[in-house]
Amino acid sequence: MEFSRYQGLSRDKGDEPYVFVMFMATRDSRVRWIVRECIAGTIWTFIVLKLVVFDIDIYLLDRLAPQLRWILDFKVFVIIALIGVAWAALGQTGFQKTMLYVGTYPAIVLFWRLPKLAFRRWPLVILSAPIVYRLVSTLRTTFLLYTALALSTLCVMVSSNKTLLGLAVITLNVFMAVHLLRSFRKAYGQGAFARLSLLLFKLRGSVEKGTFDGLQPPRSEGASSPSPSTGQPMVPFLYLLRRIADIVDEKVRIVASSRKYDFYLVIAWLYTVAITCWVFALEYFALHKIDPSSFKSAEEATFWAFLGLSLGTLTPARVSGITPASTIATVVYYLEATCSIVILVILVFTVLTAAREAFKHDVEVFGAELKLIADAVDRRISQVYSMTLSELEIVLLKDQEQLVNGLRKARGLPALTLPASRTLPSSTEASTDQKGSADAN
Repeated sequence: MEFSRYQGLSRDKGDEPYVFVMFMATRDSRVRWIVRECIAGTIWTFIVLKLVVFDIDIYLLDRLAPQLRWILDFKVFVIIALIGVAWAALGQTGFQKTMLYVGTYPAIVLFWRLPKLAFRRWPLVILSAPIVYRLVSTLRTTFLLYTALALSTLCVMVSSNKTLLGLAVITLNVFMAVHLLRSFRKAYGQGAFARLSLLLFKLRGSVEKGTFDGLQPPRSEGASSPSPSTGQPMVPFLYLLRRIADIVDEKVRIVASSRKYDFYLVIAWLYTVAITCWVFALEYFALHKIDPSSFKSAEEATFWAFLGLSLGTLTPARVSGITPASTIATVVYYLEATCSIVILVILVFTVLTAAREAFKHDVEVFGAELKLIADAVDRRISQVYSMTLSELEIVLLKDQEQLVNGLRKARGLPALTLPASRTLPSSTEASTDQKGSADAN
């Protein structure tokens, strides 16, 4: 918004015209931001879907406006026209900024928005540490399993070849067995905080040996300790390590005591129930396509009817009227009934007991290792500089004020300020004082 016509207005907060102008400017800026985000998000969503998934432009035109299908034959001219309209409407500077923002939107989201969101939602980040660790450590197996699941789903949905459908059923059974086995091992395997504790143990050894900062303590009792403010680039990192150990230990213990991890365990268990229901529905549907007489009352049944049968097998609800008729269908039906018992065992003996206790134990070991690192840093500072951590903080405040106060703010402490230096009187003030004292005599 142009403010030149409002230059005569007072900037007093009580001035109603100025408050109205600022409100309108803020609202217009917010609207422009929303429009820019929608445009950037829509463009990149379209690009990803077009390149990776399917031809979304053809699908939408065929569904919504088949008479406009001819536009796709002239898409280059349509894109040029849209760019021209945007250029004319935004101007030279606005168009360049918008194009730069839209072009770098994935990098902005990945390297700025997500880290900023993670910093603000630190309990969610701490809670997701075991999830991310498990995903990364088993990425290869997970990718292969879910690729097999996706291909089997596609085969069951679109194919009528009995050989392919039989292979899909076998693959789905293997997937289900591996998934349930991994659900059992999840509670008894080594978690993210246990692995982090091992890394912290190695880091503590590096601090205690002096390899972390590379500084040597004075060899004789009369030798003076080195100054931490000059020529020691690793001193801020030593202080940073000490304060981060306190902050992370406090945050992890808050999250552990809030029982948010229990919510994650319940969600993971519900996912196991949902994926089991989906897999056996696919198997029922595949058996029906191989042999329509495999089930009773399923002459015109679709996949969703078999999904209801699968859900009724896992739960006490027996709403579906479809029942297995062949031997293979009956075997698969009893396999799902067995899986329902296994899922109940997973809920009782892993989700509600073992997994919670393992997470609590790993957090306690992780917190104890953080405290040991903090003690090792304190001893290192005392050994090398003959100073306490608070004294080192005051020394670093002169050159690293943002670092010191930023860490204090993260711990909920007030900011520190350097004491005002006492200045010597100037020559004019000194001569005036001498003249006044002479007159007094």
